[in-house]
Amino acid sequence: MSWIRLDDDFGDHPKLVAAGPLACLLHVRALVYCGRHMTDGRIPRNIIGSLVDWATDGVSEGKTGEPPNNYELAERLVAAGLWERDGTGYVIHDYLEYNPSRAKILEERAKTAERVRRHRNGVTT
Repeated sequence: MSWIRLDDDFGDHPKLVAAGPLACLLHVRALVYCGRHMTDGRIPRNIIGSLVDWATDGVSEGKTGEPPNNYELAERLVAAGLWERDGTGYVIHDYLEYNPSRAKILEERAKTAERVRRHRNGVTT
């Protein structure tokens, strides 16, 4: 299991406020996706549509009553400076400033596995 880090001022951050509450939820889901799949903050474009299933949650936006469009919300996140476009999708701005990289996670997991192996084998040094 991996974790993502959110600052305790996360909900009040001006960029999130500018993007709006629906984009904020998409952002959180994207953070979780990146943490789970160790993408270093990268989100493939083909994943955006499935990060939040608004219809299942019964959420509609505005007067149209239609579910929000994740791709439009992603563009709000770009406009707010939270995400950046890359050639295949998006990158969460400063993701690696607050969350460990894939390499760091794998390194820590390997150290833990070795520590457990040594403990199980009765090695004390």
